[in-house]
Amino acid sequence: MLELITWLYAGNGVIALLAYLPQIKKLVTENSRAVNFSILSWSMWTYSNLVAVLYAIFVVHDHLLTTVVSINLAGCTLVLSLVLFKNSKYK
Repeated sequence: MLELITWLYAGNGVIALLAYLPQIKKLVTENSRAVNFSILSWSMWTYSNLVAVLYAIFVVHDHLLTTVVSINLAGCTLVLSLVLFKNSKYK
């Protein structure tokens, strides 16, 4: 049972990566401000994932957890960066 849960959790990293792709595609292809994206929400998700990465590395020392939350951190950081870029470019 523990092995199944481990595989399911590992799959979460892949699922999370796939879930970010439509948001990233929309931001990359739009030629306007990112008005439908909440900077506050994406900032909080980025912060939460940063804390989770630090916790995984320094407290629980779990490589799988570190990998999965790092994927989430990368996705949130990329979306937030694109939102900020689009909003500054298309004032």
